[in-house]
Amino acid sequence: MSFLNLIFSIHLILAMDRCYDDNKMFMKLDELEQDYVIRLTAKRKLFFHGKWVPATQLRNQRKDKIKTVLTYNGKKHDAYLSHVKVQITASKKDIYLVLVYGITEHPMMLATNKKIKSKEDVVNIALNYFSRWRIKEYFRCKKQMFQFENFRVRKLATINALNFYITLCIAFLAHMSMKPETHALKVAIIQKADPIK
Repeated sequence: MSFLNLIFSIHLILAMDRCYDDNKMFMKLDELEQDYVIRLTAKRKLFFHGKWVPATQLRNQRKDKIKTVLTYNGKKHDAYLSHVKVQITASKKDIYLVLVYGITEHPMMLATNKKIKSKEDVVNIALNYFSRWRIKEYFRCKKQMFQFENFRVRKLATINALNFYITLCIAFLAHMSMKPETHALKVAIIQKADPIK
């Protein structure tokens, strides 16, 4: 079994950014019967009420209905959500366009093949997409705080070992950050780290 087949055999929802807004990607995900949430580009056209319309037109016509709090770029935002059933150019299958207002200059347009039956379903779709930002922040931390891209090793096994140890450090620091300020080990770590520039 290939790695891709193994991933797709596990029931999960793939959350992907605008670079994956591609008809071939939608077709492949349909073929694999894979659940997804993909952020759409402004160029995307959708089939709605018997005609093809720009996704941006639907975005501008809809009104936000559901209020929720979403974390984006490390900050919490009051967001407003709306959704509409559409079809995508890649297939004639019904999907949903979930619109997220109040976070970016233009509302985000998320396409999903997950069934939406309630307000909670709409919120869960948005949460699934925004969970990918935590992953981006995790990798940014590895690259900036631990200089992960600035290594001198060449072998994959060595790179994997380095990645593993950095992951352990991040997990340890996260665990320690939840301890009270009077925790002896936390106090000692902060004292030792204080002179490090």
